[in-house]
Amino acid sequence: AIDGDYQHDVTTGQDGTVTLRVQPGTYKITELSVPAPYYLPDKDADREQTITLNAGDSKKVVFKDYKAPELTIYKVDSVAPVEGARFHVTYTSTGEAADAPESFDFGEITTDANGEIRLHEQGQRLYPGEFTIEEVAPAPGFQKKEPTVQKVVIHGGETKTVQFENVPLNAIIVEKYDSVTGEALPGCT
Repeated sequence: AIDGDYQHDVTTGQDGTVTLRVQPGTYKITELSVPAPYYLPDKDADREQTITLNAGDSKKVVFKDYKAPELTIYKVDSVAPVEGARFHVTYTSTGEAADAPESFDFGEITTDANGEIRLHEQGQRLYPGEFTIEEVAPAPGFQKKEPTVQKVVIHGGETKTVQFENVPLNAIIVEKYDSVTGEALPGCT
């Protein structure tokens, strides 16, 4: 309470609400934290509200939360997804989220069988900011193709996909068949 000594921390329930019974007066309400996949906005004005309650008043105060961004790295050759390519991902805050770290190193991450890295599913909460994605090593049998580094800025609630390509290495395939039956001949040198 601004005009008293009342102070209380509360947590919203499953329905996203909490109800308090308080004495008449002026109250400042501050949002302190939010669960994943949300983040606190950087502006104090979006995290604080002040209300005045007279006897018998019932007022509703609404805080808008911002959903964390989503980033997918997609690795393909000319026709299909590529599993096993390694990427190094780093994050730098752009100041959009109050609770975001200044920077974060995700380390090296490898594309899955779908040729994807879904960064928002890697166990680290994403925040709005700039992501630098560098291909460290291509999948076996492939070589890297420019660009090997991409930067992307993602704002709250946005979903972005960054695509990298690989080029298959050249290969020579020698096949040996019986000239009469057409059957494959194993063990030939």
